[in-house]
Amino acid sequence: FGTALVLMLAIPLEGLGSMGALWLRHMNWSPPVLWGMVILAGIVLSNSILMVDLMLHFRRRGAERNHAIIAASVQRLRPVLMTAIAAGIGMAPVAIWPPPATAQFQEIATGIIGGLITSTMMTLIAIPVAYSLMDDFMTFVRRFYLNDVWLPERRGSEKTGGGD
Repeated sequence: FGTALVLMLAIPLEGLGSMGALWLRHMNWSPPVLWGMVILAGIVLSNSILMVDLMLHFRRRGAERNHAIIAASVQRLRPVLMTAIAAGIGMAPVAIWPPPATAQFQEIATGIIGGLITSTMMTLIAIPVAYSLMDDFMTFVRRFYLNDVWLPERRGSEKTGGGD
């Protein structure tokens, strides 16, 4: 479940960017903007999934955690940036086109561009950090679980010779 939590971290980050971009352009939050957020969530989650999957791949091959995080981040940097730049350039004409004919589309495009900017940066920064923190937490939980910390009466009986 830890990996899923790390992946879901990207969704609020894209929402903040969308709201910020709409606020900067003095645009309204509307249902079509939510559609744009769903589109954006697909891009953001795809980038996050591929990055975390590559980290897990390196870990399964024997790399230590920090090396796996750095190697996956470096390897996924270019594809993540290319995806964000291509989507942003594709949405830019819609976002800046004169408003009478494309008012709702401007809101969608502005939200997507703002979300892309923040979520791309945060995917490259926050996802590796969150993966590292989650790995530390899971190691902590496993260590205590395997050492039977949660069963103090059993540990005490083993020290006294079985509790006969």
